[in-house]
Amino acid sequence: MPEKITLPSRLDIKTAAPLWSQLSTASGPLCMDASDLRHIGAAGLQVLLVAQKHQAEHGSQIRITSATPEIAQLLEQSGLVSLLTASEAEGRA
Repeated sequence: MPEKITLPSRLDIKTAAPLWSQLSTASGPLCMDASDLRHIGAAGLQVLLVAQKHQAEHGSQIRITSATPEIAQLLEQSGLVSLLTASEAEGRA
């Protein structure tokens, strides 16, 4: 069963380091609940990208659930659409 992590309302320079600390020590698949997430800054995108690579190197994956259409669009534009659950990614098509 994936470890569940709730993302903050703002994923930016102030919240990126604490999130990375949490993500880098997780073992196995991660499920990130983005229902509260309203803003992702450059530092937040970087943490998601590095976490995706880190998990892949360890044979695991990350999924983001409950993303708003705006957050899903930002992830798509940033090349991180693969983090979205299948249903959310399909909703963007």
